[in-house]
Amino acid sequence: MDLTWCDDDLGWAAILRERLASAGTAADASHAADRPRLTLGDIEVARHALPGSGRSLAAPERTMLAMIEHGRALSAFPFVETLILPAQLLADSPAFASQVGLLAGGLVDIAVAWQEPDTIENFALRSDPCAGCWRITGRKVIVVGGPGACRFVVSARAGNTAQLFLLEAASTGLSVKPYMTIDGRFAADVVFDDVRVGPECLIACGDAAEVLLARALDVATAVTCAHAVGLMRFLIDATARFLTGRRQFGQALSSFQVLQHRMVDMSLHVELAESASLRAMLSLDLAPNRRALAVSAAKITTGEAARFVGQNAIQLHGGQGMRDATVVTRYFRRLTAIDLSFGGAQHHLARVSDLASVT
Repeated sequence: MDLTWCDDDLGWAAILRERLASAGTAADASHAADRPRLTLGDIEVARHALPGSGRSLAAPERTMLAMIEHGRALSAFPFVETLILPAQLLADSPAFASQVGLLAGGLVDIAVAWQEPDTIENFALRSDPCAGCWRITGRKVIVVGGPGACRFVVSARAGNTAQLFLLEAASTGLSVKPYMTIDGRFAADVVFDDVRVGPECLIACGDAAEVLLARALDVATAVTCAHAVGLMRFLIDATARFLTGRRQFGQALSSFQVLQHRMVDMSLHVELAESASLRAMLSLDLAPNRRALAVSAAKITTGEAARFVGQNAIQLHGGQGMRDATVVTRYFRRLTAIDLSFGGAQHHLARVSDLASVT
């Protein structure tokens, strides 16, 4: 497996970085009252991150580079949760594949309601058969992009049968409880009060639904790791600039050897995270166990690197690092949220242990 970048990909990433920089920092946009929208530049990037040519991602290398650059810019748009994840769940279904094109064009907002309160089970939401349809009752939590979504992909269970549905946000009995997350993005709890769902809304059921959601979550996790790499690269650059500009005892802080060693340690963590993330991106179309092992290894490695880099960036900024107005605090919040997204370290360590015992 080749884990090096070619010149064409690096050149493309440099152009994207300049375009994001010219558009202004997204760090302030993430706190805007209105939900961020896809721009034309985002739409171009989005096409690389959708299923295509028989692959989970049409261009995994370009997708990773794009997410790294959007991480550097602290992009406000929830690419993973409202573009990549729903596309993975809808692309293989002839009845719903047309929704993917609408997602790519920024013409529709679809959020995925898969997380349950108080359990790691993704299909705990009750779905009771009723006169040729189903009645859904319960609640999904932390639905990123939920506020403003016009449709929801929802995981539920009827008896012992897992189900995935595509529901309209305007469905009778469905309500959205919005709030802002620690990293300044918008999420919601989605409450289902006797929501009636017809068979035309069923995306997949049984083992197929569980396999489909597991694969989609692995894809989303790998892409999220790439996003974290971009956030960490910004923190290293910002910290280096800060240490160069601040003086103590008549010399720049960047000249102190102990701080140089700290910056090297931070850079090593990011290099490890980038390699693990790229390996995960390139493993998405392997056998399920190999894919899951690579993705969980990347999530563990990236989470450890995010904590180390984020905490040290805050510390090296001194008192300024504790101020909300300092931009590194916003990046650290996003890294903290990512560390808890799609399963934390304990979840993925347990999965690696289970997979290692099987293989």
